[in-house]
Parts: sequence; structure tokens; C-alpha cells
Amino acid sequence: MSILDNKRVCKILKRLQSTSEPISGEKLAFELGVTSRTVRSDIKKLSEYLKEYGARVNSTTGVGYSLEIYDRALFKELEEKLNESP
Repeated sequence: MSILDNKRVCKILKRLQSTSEPISGEKLAFELGVTSRTVRSDIKKLSEYLKEYGARVNSTTGVGYSLEIYDRALFKELEEKLNESP
């Protein structure tokens, strides 16, 4: 089972992609209807997975989470997979 099968994790990724500003864990939790602990757990899994695709989730205490893409070509592969999933 791929992490992309987890709709909540996909929503987090898409949300991080949609902004250049950091997003707080509390805000993500509210938007997703889960606890901030669940968001932290999902972010940890997502960040680990993103390493394969030239990206990572940065976390800044008191500020929030942001997406850093350091290999655009690899990340494009992931975007194509995301577009294929329902």
C-alpha cells in the first residue's frame, strides 16, 4: 500500500503545494478534521516518502510546515502519480 492511498496525506501534500507560506499544524488539523498529533504523524510519513521524489516537508516551531522541492524532475514524477489517483 502506497502512502498515496491515504487521502488525508494526499490532501496535506496538495495543501502544502498550494501555498508558499508555512501552514500551522493546528490549521491543517482543523481543515482535515483531525488532531494536530495526527497531522504530525502524517507529515512525518509524508516527509520520509517525499525524499524519493526530491522534496521534503520543513517544520519550523511556532510557524508551521512548508514544502521544499530540491529536485524538480523527480518531484514531477510524483505529481504525475497524484494526478492519476482518484
